[in-house]
Amino acid sequence: MRRKRKVVAILLLALIILMAVSAIYQDVTTRWVIATPNSTPEISLTDPADDITISANTTSFNWSSSDGDLDPLTHLWYFDIVPTMSSPFLQTHNTGATETYTPSPVIDGVYYWKVEVSDGENVNSSETWTVTFKNYVGNTFPSISNYSLTTGIGSTTTVFYYQVTYTDTDNNTPTSVQVHIDGTGYEMLEVEHFDDNYTDGKKYYYDTTLPLGVHNYSFYISDGYSMNATTVFEGPVVVPVYNHPPEINLISPIPGQIFTTVNITFLFNVTDEDDDLDYSELWLWKGELGDKQVYSAENGTYMNLYSGTYFWQIHAVDEYTENVSMKRSFGVLATGKQCSVTIQPDETTSYTGSTFSGNLVITNEGPLDSYEVYWYVSLWDNKMVDRYSTDSGAMAVSTTSTVNYEVSVPEILLSGKYRLQAFAYDSSETNGTLIGYDQINVTVIRNIVTVGEEEISWNSLVYDTPRYLINLNDYPNASRIQIPTKFNYSFLLFAGTRALKSLELYYYSDGAIIELTTQKETTNVYSFDEISEEDCILIVIPNPSFTDTPWLMDLIHEGKIMSSIQS
Repeated sequence: MRRKRKVVAILLLALIILMAVSAIYQDVTTRWVIATPNSTPEISLTDPADDITISANTTSFNWSSSDGDLDPLTHLWYFDIVPTMSSPFLQTHNTGATETYTPSPVIDGVYYWKVEVSDGENVNSSETWTVTFKNYVGNTFPSISNYSLTTGIGSTTTVFYYQVTYTDTDNNTPTSVQVHIDGTGYEMLEVEHFDDNYTDGKKYYYDTTLPLGVHNYSFYISDGYSMNATTVFEGPVVVPVYNHPPEINLISPIPGQIFTTVNITFLFNVTDEDDDLDYSELWLWKGELGDKQVYSAENGTYMNLYSGTYFWQIHAVDEYTENVSMKRSFGVLATGKQCSVTIQPDETTSYTGSTFSGNLVITNEGPLDSYEVYWYVSLWDNKMVDRYSTDSGAMAVSTTSTVNYEVSVPEILLSGKYRLQAFAYDSSETNGTLIGYDQINVTVIRNIVTVGEEEISWNSLVYDTPRYLINLNDYPNASRIQIPTKFNYSFLLFAGTRALKSLELYYYSDGAIIELTTQKETTNVYSFDEISEEDCILIVIPNPSFTDTPWLMDLIHEGKIMSSIQS
């Protein structure tokens, strides 16, 4: 028995050794599988063509798509009244593998569409195209303008005031004027109920409180035949009521009050429970559809206003919130000396160190046959806080008189929007009564270009055309030129061998004059290579017209006139 067990053990041991040896010497084949990356499907829109007008209320939308892996594709069609595909009217439809879709009829208007394609792993979006539906050929689309929200931040007790102007050249009564807040539409109310003339614009408003959070809004109008809409705007931001908004109490003028003097005093009280009031503003309109004028204000602020109907509000801002009072109206019916004033500018854009000039037209509109007028034309900042320069004079007015004005633009001003205001008084400005007034918006361009770290002013050359004349060899460490304004420029180079990079790279040789670029795009910084040893004069001219206007320029070399170039 023991012998049999011994034989079995020996046989098992031999079998194990045989299996081990077989594993060592047996050929083993390993197969490696390399996965290829999934390609993104391609898609292109075909029709209707971009920016086309269709005399119908629907059409078929078509596109083509493909996939390098031949994966099955699905498509999602987008259709909206704003290009961001974010309005409450957004339509989407999953067409599956189909590359066409015909939606239900829509109201006339401008629409936007695109298509997304998916292979189950990757998604690709087409570009966005525009299509205009105009089923009612004789109807003009209503226009939407002057849309606004009074404040961008507040608390849950703040009343947010939305406003928009509806205009229809066909004088069609609107069937809907809506503000959409967080995707929900609310019909807006008429500012003037008895105004039935829609050709010159009619204002609508909606006011409400809002819950905590960041909100968004847009506007939608329709005349029953067609529609128009704005994009979606972000705001307001509503914060917890840890801070109380300022409280405003209007005292005078009272609603509907008529003044027979042009000196108007505004009385109001602004209180703040948290004692963190920052500032108050007077918002003033001449006529319901007039432009809003904004003035820094405190209780007792007075202004000289000539005849007309006015609307006013007080806007108060504290550290965290703000508030706007109700709008009140009053009238000014001044007698005696009264005139209209009109600014007729030569240009509405000027440069620091230059002037604004033009004509001031003063027309007698009062009962007196003739009287003396003291006029003042001043350049102010956009909020009417700082007055920078003034031209003034006096003259007799019987019917209509015209006088030239010239207001200087100080070198210290920054580029931006300013106001040119004209005042007419019955005596000197300090003691007189305002009897006429006008204002226009103007633009000031700071005439400074930065080369490296140094600022350079205009060079007054032939024709007094503003331009920069820069000897680049004077700035060996400079690596860029920065132009401070958003206008078109031309760059010309005289002498030297150098390259300047803007939209493209150019090279030129001694004595050559070359126009480097006539279009400045998104940036106002132009970089250039190292300066050569030879003299290199760069000329920068804003808004040039080389093809229409001959020009003559004296180029400077070592402080002396080197040559004259005629073109």
